[in-house]
Amino acid sequence: MPKLLVTLRTPGDRDAVRDTGVEVLAEYPDSLLVTSTSGQARDLADRGVETAPLPEQPVQTAGASFQFAAAVDAQETAAIEPEPGRTAYWLVKLIGPPTADWLGELTEAGAEIHGSLSGFTLLVGALPERVQAIRDLPRVEEVTPYRPAMKVSPKLHPRPRRDLDAAYLAAVDADAFTDDALQMVEVSVFPGEDSGALVRRIRESGGTVLTVLPSSVVASLPRTVIADLADLQGVQAIVPYAFSQTSNDRAAAVMGVPAVAEAVGLTGAGQIVGIADSGLDNGDPETLHPDVRGRVAGITSWPTRSVLAPFTNDPPAHDDGPADVESGHGTHVTGSVLGNGEAARLAGAGTVPAGTAPAAQVFFQAVNHPIAS
Repeated sequence: MPKLLVTLRTPGDRDAVRDTGVEVLAEYPDSLLVTSTSGQARDLADRGVETAPLPEQPVQTAGASFQFAAAVDAQETAAIEPEPGRTAYWLVKLIGPPTADWLGELTEAGAEIHGSLSGFTLLVGALPERVQAIRDLPRVEEVTPYRPAMKVSPKLHPRPRRDLDAAYLAAVDADAFTDDALQMVEVSVFPGEDSGALVRRIRESGGTVLTVLPSSVVASLPRTVIADLADLQGVQAIVPYAFSQTSNDRAAAVMGVPAVAEAVGLTGAGQIVGIADSGLDNGDPETLHPDVRGRVAGITSWPTRSVLAPFTNDPPAHDDGPADVESGHGTHVTGSVLGNGEAARLAGAGTVPAGTAPAAQVFFQAVNHPIAS
């Protein structure tokens, strides 16, 4: 039977839903996840209860997408048997949007959660001996191995396909990677895995290691090596690597901002832009980046809410401050919105970039907290 997400708008909605005889799969603060017959769905509509089908989204990994059922079929076609006593990696499909309690149950069953994917699917690490206990959890729909073909970005494939079927997922097609053309890639490993072993494998295969980080390796290597690396159990993803290029000066032109600014003189003067993001530079309005200094109407940071604590590395009520210490994303966004190019002018640059509203002020709300791995 199809799943429905039922929105609870009044105190009586919860009882009204149960009175229809639907099966309640999960309860959330303001909604229920249920399965219903067509008659029960009509009954809910007649009672004025708002419902929506729970979308069946494909799983997305390393830039590819596939239906979870295709991954299960691939395992039946070409079974992967992980080494006993060693952590292996799995896709865990849940019955719906997870709650903190569900994640806690998974952890207690022996799963280490490494990522939340689309399609209500989690990427986890677990000993093979613990998988049946994970599969038996009431909120778990199915568990299947994280396969080598899921790790390789379609952009690295000579005949790229974004939507993968069971035959494609069954194994990386080694015949598709037979040429020796050099490919620049970033190979990431799961937390706790040895990137040193990956470095040795790349060098032994004739590749050149450019950068080694605790969780990833950037290398130039023959295309023939890609399938071999994907078979390494600790590898999480293999994606193309490209050196960063400055191109943020193009967005304003794409949106037609210069023409509008010149025609009607719109610069953002007298306006305050609200931005909620990871943080803003060093967090101190007096010593911020020159492009926004003096135009900060306010800057603050929200502490971690208890409901979000299971998804972050921060305990409840922890406040990591307004500085952009993790990603730099909030600083980048603020510059795109209202940077005035002062830093470039001070440096004597010939071209002075500016944001879309270079005379506006900003009220910045830092909301970023380190995400749990």
